[in-house]
Amino acid sequence: MMFKIIPRLMLGFFLLSPLPLAGLAWLYVQAFERTLQQLELENLSSLADKKADQINTYINERLTDIRLLAKSFAALNILQAHRDQGIVSTYNSAEEQVYRDYFRTLLESVGYYDLLLTDTAGNVVFTVLHEADFGSNLNTGPYRDTALAGAHREAIALLDTQITLAQPYAPSYGKAAIFIVAPMFKAGKVIGTLALQMDLDKLTSVTSDTTGLGKTGETVLAQLDGNDALFVGTLRHVQNAAFHYRVPLGDKVAKPMRAALAGEHGKGISRDYAGVDIIGVWRYLPALRWGMVVKMDAVEAFAPLYRLQQLSVIALGFLALVAGLVALLFGRALVSPIRQLLIATERIAAGDLNRRAPLVGCDEFRQLAVSFNTMTEHLQFQYADLERQVEQRTADIRLAMAQLNDAQHIAQVGSWELDLSDGLLIWSDEIYHLFEIDKNQFGATYQAFLNAIHPEDRDAVNEAYSRSLQTREAYEITHRLLMPDGRVKYVTERCVSYFDGEGKPIRSVGTVQDVSELKQVELALKRLNDELEQRVQQRTELLLQAKEDADRANNAKSEFLSRMSHELRTPMNAIMGFAQLLETDHETPLVPDQVDNVREILHAGRHLLDLINEVLDLARIETGRIELSLEPVELPSLIGECIALLQPLTAERQIGLNLDVDGVDTVQADRLRLRQVLLNLLSNAVKYNREQGSVYITCRLVAESRVRIAVRDNGRGIAADALPSLFKAFERIESAYDGIEGSGIGLALSKRLTEAMNGTIGVESVAGVGSTFWIELPAAEAKDYAPADSGAGVLTQNSYVAAHTVLYIEDNPANLRLVQKIISTHTRLLLLDARTAEQGLDIARTHHPALILLDINLPGMSGFEALRRLQDDPFTSDIPVIAISANAMERDIKKGVAAGFSDYLTKPLDIPKLLAVLDSVLH
Repeated sequence: MMFKIIPRLMLGFFLLSPLPLAGLAWLYVQAFERTLQQLELENLSSLADKKADQINTYINERLTDIRLLAKSFAALNILQAHRDQGIVSTYNSAEEQVYRDYFRTLLESVGYYDLLLTDTAGNVVFTVLHEADFGSNLNTGPYRDTALAGAHREAIALLDTQITLAQPYAPSYGKAAIFIVAPMFKAGKVIGTLALQMDLDKLTSVTSDTTGLGKTGETVLAQLDGNDALFVGTLRHVQNAAFHYRVPLGDKVAKPMRAALAGEHGKGISRDYAGVDIIGVWRYLPALRWGMVVKMDAVEAFAPLYRLQQLSVIALGFLALVAGLVALLFGRALVSPIRQLLIATERIAAGDLNRRAPLVGCDEFRQLAVSFNTMTEHLQFQYADLERQVEQRTADIRLAMAQLNDAQHIAQVGSWELDLSDGLLIWSDEIYHLFEIDKNQFGATYQAFLNAIHPEDRDAVNEAYSRSLQTREAYEITHRLLMPDGRVKYVTERCVSYFDGEGKPIRSVGTVQDVSELKQVELALKRLNDELEQRVQQRTELLLQAKEDADRANNAKSEFLSRMSHELRTPMNAIMGFAQLLETDHETPLVPDQVDNVREILHAGRHLLDLINEVLDLARIETGRIELSLEPVELPSLIGECIALLQPLTAERQIGLNLDVDGVDTVQADRLRLRQVLLNLLSNAVKYNREQGSVYITCRLVAESRVRIAVRDNGRGIAADALPSLFKAFERIESAYDGIEGSGIGLALSKRLTEAMNGTIGVESVAGVGSTFWIELPAAEAKDYAPADSGAGVLTQNSYVAAHTVLYIEDNPANLRLVQKIISTHTRLLLLDARTAEQGLDIARTHHPALILLDINLPGMSGFEALRRLQDDPFTSDIPVIAISANAMERDIKKGVAAGFSDYLTKPLDIPKLLAVLDSVLH
């Protein structure tokens, strides 16, 4: 029987003993795998939650910062000042510099990159770093499509704080940036936004912390970018991945990151972005719209399991090999070691890691027990390490709380929480410090809190809190605290309440900030602002008075110039007129010497008339009364006219004129004034040139839509130290121009006329070589142009029938005799004359002349009143009337034409022009 039992026992032991051992090993491995996986996932979840809390805490602190800054007096004052006075007027002010230093210190202490203030129109009116976005417009400018511009518009439209995605920002040299943008209110209205540009290094620093992640662990951050995932942190498998590495969502992005970007939280075993099997935990960060995956390679995470599996396979194989031999010798002894091993295994599986498998039985069982004990010790080590990590996390939390308390103390901001179910009020240490209350003696209730507030402010605080519970809206209020020693502190309190599903309030949380210093600064700034407003008002009154004085002076100057023009032109009329008659008198011709004398009189008279005109033009420009008609002007034709007018002078001195237009033929200018400038430059080039010299006129396109007209001579040139005085009125370089007449007005007038036509003027000169004067004007498109008459007149003997009668009304005898002489010498007209306007009206009604020549400044009735009466009288209304006046100002001529004169001739008279007008009107 024993013989049969032993073989059966041997056979059964041989067949069955490996199976329980294998099953036991499999169960143990499975339990170990689940335990190990659970431990790793819990570890990763703890790390992920910590990192998420770090980021969320950082974001919440920044949101708190920007809300405080958006309501700060400094930010509001800067934005209001820019709205009232403009960017340029205040940017360099001392006050603004103080604000910039204040905000720069704040940014450096908290870790922001930049701070920007933008008004509702989108103008960036203030930045700390003063990068390229300063002064731009976020609605219409070059940065209107940036994330900052979009957040600015959304913050104003939604009246809430906005956080942008991380995107490259051009003004910060293309560096990726996240902006927090908050609307700014004043008197309940949005006046702009405040934007904080965050330091991304602080946000992505969590990716560099691999504590607890082993050698292959890492933290991956990404954000959605269209249909792609853009990684915002460093990657272990990709170099320089931050804000550069992106993959389509449906392509290489691992399931954990897809789930995180979809707003899911989870954990498990999957594949990462590099196709590696990993164990990981993923979280969605809603504030930044980022996905975060904290992971380890599965190979490292499950290394103990893989070693256990290998060891189990080896042990089971070895036991199966020796099972037959052991059964022969120790059949009965097999049961006891196995039972004890199973008991130890069950105790270990139940969590008793101090339990060890007894080293009994044969060596194989002892080795198996050692293996189990080794695995148990490894599990015990892992458990101890996990407990150590938990203790470390607890210490970190305590440290974070201590740092939070320190931060609150530095910022003078405390926090509180009120449980409305039991009335329990919890204060942070900083609130006790702010209220100067002993923490051990304070009864932490809401009523006790109200008792600590200044008596005059308690009702307002209580009403604000009660109203917030009714409206379910957060509130903010600034109130006073009455200290035991009678001192008063100002604090700003903010509170938000939370409600259950039925709308019942369950708890309230809030902050209290000491703003005493800000309040003092606010009061001081208010006093300073009142003083500044008073000074501005006084300065404005002084400026208005000065403007009125300047206007009166300008009007007096204009009136003086008008009178001087009239008084100078009246005697000039007789001088120039009779000189012209002497020169052209064919009945009693002058002898040659007399002709030369008359020509000298005419030359001097024309020079004096030019001086009068230049002085008047210069005065009109200085008073802003000159009027220009800017139109396309063809240069070849205009320069040709100038050359023709200068032909006698150039022929006398044998000066050669050379014109090179080079395809440029049209500029935008006033034709008459441009001709005046060119005549001045050309006449100077001829007068100050050497005998038989040359003058070169060139026209070139020097820049886009700019034409340069240059006049170059090879005369004596100008010394370098004399060039700055060339364009100053009434200044001449007498040493260089001895014996050459000039007033020093021409170049000054040319400069002002050129600038009035949106042009520039300049000079280049080398003493002994020559000078080049140039002007630059805007280019224009050519148009059909008919060249004007050069103004050269020839005295001709007009033929009129004797029936044509001309009436001349003039009170000055010399002027009357001049016209009588002109009419009798060069025409066959019958001239009637009158010394007053009244006498002239009677003659006009009696004789009905074919033409009336009428002076403006008459004794008694003026020329304008006489013209009106002639037009109102049906018998004389058809008679053409020509004004002859010494009032030669441009406004005088326009006034005469507007009144209805057929033409307006200025004194001194140009006889050829007078004869031409008579011929035109009477024929």
